Amino acid sequence: MRETVIANNLLAAGQSDLLSDWSADPYDKNFTEGVLMNRAEQQVFDASFPEHPLTRARQLITQIERDLQWKQETNRLPVFNQ
Repeated sequence: MRETVIANNLLAAGQSDLLSDWSADPYDKNFTEGVLMNRAEQQVFDASFPEHPLTRARQLITQIERDLQWKQETNRLPVFNQ
């Protein structure tokens, strides 16, 4: 649903090159292997799709990054002293 709505909106906005660059690696435009990110997966569209799994995953990752605390006693655990 997200992909269809965004594609229709982009086409209506006159972006006729939509299909030629719909999928691309977000970090390296020359990388073309595997499953590439499509334009509908960009974070800029998350506000329009608050219940979409990708939006919810990004929100969860943001919350984890904000709330995660590394306590100094963790550094004393055996796994970190090898």
